[in-house]
Amino acid sequence: MKQTALLLSAVCLMMVLTAGNASAKTLFVSDTTEISNADALTWVDAFSATIKLTTYDNQCVELRFSTEAKTDGSTLQPQIAFQALIDGVLANPAPAIEEIDFDPSEFGVYDTASFAWYVCGLNIGKHDVRVRFAPFNAGNTATLRSGTLIIEMAAGKFVF
Repeated sequence: MKQTALLLSAVCLMMVLTAGNASAKTLFVSDTTEISNADALTWVDAFSATIKLTTYDNQCVELRFSTEAKTDGSTLQPQIAFQALIDGVLANPAPAIEEIDFDPSEFGVYDTASFAWYVCGLNIGKHDVRVRFAPFNAGNTATLRSGTLIIEMAAGKFVF
């Protein structure tokens, strides 16, 4: 009983000490909706909600994305292309290649895909954030479920 009370006290103390720091700078977005895309020429948003943020100074923003992903079909390999955009501009490291490719282990099997992007030099003001995906090869269907996005920045707020 004493150990439980001590543990709970320590957790409460940590919450008090970190309150305001992480929550003011970090947004965690989750979507359990299964989303599919059967068109290799069309990008589809990985989240059903619109993600907006406001920055207070010229700064960098980091995007960390994770999801379960699979490809159905039989055309070539089961690859899925991902990209992140802020205000319609590709986030790094994607501008040179326009996308990051993910290779599930086989057709019809969900695997965990995880990526990180960043954008520096954002102007003060409001910004739209999007993570998009498409099957890499025509004739395949890419499907995502249980996606999460963590957005971190030095100063600003998230607009819901």
